[in-house]
Amino acid sequence: MNAVRTATALLVDDNAVSRLANQSRLENDGYNVVVATDKTAALDSARRSSPNVIFIHLAAGRAGSLPLIEALRSDDACRHMPVVVLTDQSSRSLGQAGEPRPLVGASSVPTRVGARTNLVLLVLLAAAFLTGWLAFAFASAPARWSLVLHATSGFAILLLLPWKSMIARRGLGRPRPGRWASILFGALVIVSLGAGLAHSTGVAVVAGPLTAMEIHVGAALVAIPLAIWHIVARRIRLRHTDLSRRNFLRGALVISGAAAAYGASELVVQAANLPGRARRFTGSYEAGSYRPEQMPVSSWMFDAIPQVDAGAWTLRIGGREMWYDELAKFDDRVTATLDCTGGFYSTQEWSGVRLDRVLKNTSGNSIRVVSQTGYARRFPLAEANRLLLATRFGGRTLDAGHGYPARLVAADRRGFWWVKWVVAIEVDDLPHWWQSPFPMQ
Repeated sequence: MNAVRTATALLVDDNAVSRLANQSRLENDGYNVVVATDKTAALDSARRSSPNVIFIHLAAGRAGSLPLIEALRSDDACRHMPVVVLTDQSSRSLGQAGEPRPLVGASSVPTRVGARTNLVLLVLLAAAFLTGWLAFAFASAPARWSLVLHATSGFAILLLLPWKSMIARRGLGRPRPGRWASILFGALVIVSLGAGLAHSTGVAVVAGPLTAMEIHVGAALVAIPLAIWHIVARRIRLRHTDLSRRNFLRGALVISGAAAAYGASELVVQAANLPGRARRFTGSYEAGSYRPEQMPVSSWMFDAIPQVDAGAWTLRIGGREMWYDELAKFDDRVTATLDCTGGFYSTQEWSGVRLDRVLKNTSGNSIRVVSQTGYARRFPLAEANRLLLATRFGGRTLDAGHGYPARLVAADRRGFWWVKWVVAIEVDDLPHWWQSPFPMQ
């Protein structure tokens, strides 16, 4: 079947006789043929005509073709173009719409395969990043499904690493600006994947002063600007053939394999009785439940622990001020689980006052809870009866690391909603979603 007339082929041939024969053969197959006779002319023609495929037939054979191939790979405008090296034994065997089938006696350079691999990896990295942050946002069922997708994306990336390693080795073989950024980006992705596996299996939940989850998330965050740079500097031109049925089936096969690998890893964790079998549906590990003295201390990003003098501390709430002694007289209780994004959870009995009891008939749309450090989160006013301002946990007074003199208890929300060292509770007309999804400090 003939190729579509709009498909363009660049023929690089330094022999007049074979050039005419190959040109005629390609035109008969429906290609619009652009001809070049040497490396310089070929590069210029490739940039100007953006061919669907490049055929190379040079007198020195494959060895003579390598300098041109390397030059094409090093050129941002040309690196995505498929290349086929023709030998004297090549027979006429071309596919449709610029998709060359392997020629008899020809060696195909898989530049488009590399581009497609990079494209799939970028999609998988984006999926892993988005599902990871979605899992952070919830302490309920959506977190579990987000983590399943997150883990499947991670395993799919691992499955593609052998192909990516071949692409990377070719890239390291030629000088190119910004190579260090690409290497650092790849290293951060591998570190994040490794830390994620260590956390999920439980083989290394803590690494020195950091948890495996903190390393997993930290490496991903540092990789973000490098990922953006990589997308801009190593642009991949999407072509209609990339969305073919065959490529769709290949992608489905990779995802299916990744899902199977993830399922198998969970079975291994259970069968081997690894610590990961005790993870909560959010991926967190139990720590110090009903034992306040063993509950870990954590803070969001750079929120340092302040030293608060209870005698001078006041709480601004509902248009008035409350002193610590007044607040401590309340004994509303709730048993709730603090599920920290650092990778642990702890269930405690918390004592204090429900916000609806002190806000009473205050009108507005949302509640803004403010820490002494400036950290703040906003909640719907309708949730006031489910929010507790705690002064004690497990029958003992809060310590500084856990929010003394008062911290918010927001059941069924992740730990970053549980504002510590509270100094103000404000009600206003702004909607509760009028804030960043995650705190920025």
